[in-house]
Amino acid sequence: LCSFLYYSEPSAVTDLFKKLAGVLAQYKQLVMRSKFIFVPGPQDPGPGHVLPRPPLPDVLTKPLKDLLKHNAVFATNPCRVRYGTQEIVVFREDLIAKLKRNSVLTPSADEGPLHFHVSFLPTSSSL
Repeated sequence: LCSFLYYSEPSAVTDLFKKLAGVLAQYKQLVMRSKFIFVPGPQDPGPGHVLPRPPLPDVLTKPLKDLLKHNAVFATNPCRVRYGTQEIVVFREDLIAKLKRNSVLTPSADEGPLHFHVSFLPTSSSL
């Protein structure tokens, strides 16, 4: 999971996918036996801050799709991934920063941000 925050030009993003394809091409066993899931982040090319974010456009990912063929999944954000009997929700967004921005009470210095994460996540039944 990475964002192309510093690459606003589509050609730069395409070049990065070409480089990734070049690196992965050296590891044929890895490519054949692995499934790669690409989830767009909030700063990646796309329609702004709309949820769910659509997958990265084919124009940008073509070099990688050509190499990985059926072993690459370009998913939406958020998405659900099933691994065996487990279901994993992938949501690429800084939710804690958004929640803290609107919070009335902020964590004290001795509690720190980790306490906020730990107390928030178990109570998130909507995930």
